[in-house]
Amino acid sequence: GVDFYGPVKVKDLMDRNTGGISSRIKKLGLEKPETRLSDTTQKTFELLAVGLNPQQVAEKRKLTENTIYEHIAELIKNGVLKALDFVSSAVYEKIAEAVSKMPSKKLTEIKALCGDEISYAEIKMVLADMQREKS
Repeated sequence: GVDFYGPVKVKDLMDRNTGGISSRIKKLGLEKPETRLSDTTQKTFELLAVGLNPQQVAEKRKLTENTIYEHIAELIKNGVLKALDFVSSAVYEKIAEAVSKMPSKKLTEIKALCGDEISYAEIKMVLADMQREKS
């Protein structure tokens, strides 16, 4: 795996509390991502940056949690966040293994291999992370 995400070591990314992402965003100076994000994804990012979790962002923005996870996947694909900010390493590995067995990358096929304990949102975030690592 990758040992660094900017100047921060991967083990520092494992901080699972809600403040972990926002403090790291501030440390890295990522309040305003340089990548071109949609306005709605930018608004979601700003709320995550102040420490709200995805459910709180959805409630505040009057959007579905699924929509917020779509924004998070976009942020991951653009290298602003990492899937490991939102999924455990065990879940990441299980999804990555399923993806390696499914060259089509169809969500329904990956989901079938992963089982009910893993959500579509988790799969989308890991796929976004894997796409970012390839580019």
